[in-house]
Amino acid sequence: INYNKIPTFTEIIDFNNIFNKEYYHDDENYKAAINLTNAFFNNENYQNIFIKVNFINGAFKTVIADTMGVAIRISNNIKNIDTRLANQDFSLIDEISKYESKSGKKRYNFSFATKYCHCHYPEKFPINDRYVRQSLVNYNSKVKFHNFKSSDLLFYERFVEIINLFREKVKAASPKSETIKYSELDRFLWALGREYFAEKQMQKNSASLN
Repeated sequence: INYNKIPTFTEIIDFNNIFNKEYYHDDENYKAAINLTNAFFNNENYQNIFIKVNFINGAFKTVIADTMGVAIRISNNIKNIDTRLANQDFSLIDEISKYESKSGKKRYNFSFATKYCHCHYPEKFPINDRYVRQSLVNYNSKVKFHNFKSSDLLFYERFVEIINLFREKVKAASPKSETIKYSELDRFLWALGREYFAEKQMQKNSASLN
């Protein structure tokens, strides 16, 4: 797999199967996050939210220190979450992302918010993190599937538009015109992005030794 052509449905599935075997616990952590979210699915009480915030933060390594504060804010400030999740309300991403500590320190937990929504409805909310964004940028630099700037990917609705266009390109490149699921496409783009950053770090380390 490289960035010089749009991958097919089969290439993505094959790549994911290999990656999931090599990084077994990453795949198991993802499945565990989905299963736990299903077990505590509704967001009507703080306990459910607190359990999910902590587990999703750990499983996806989103590095939120004050998970209790995030859970309290979601519970107290965001209304009708379950209905809005079911209705694919993308404005939830911005609302869940916003966080302010008791000392007034602000943080925008964008990646976490996409993962929280994704775990409830994987095929309505694609994951957005730096690995996924980098892979989309890398593909676009080679095959130009859409006209966008990397900064566009930090706006969730725009990001969904871009990833949907990429998904359509995958469908068009596939012999059976199969549509890849968000959950499979997320894993593929995330894995490629992870390898890209790992390679860059290796190059940086190598250069520093010369």
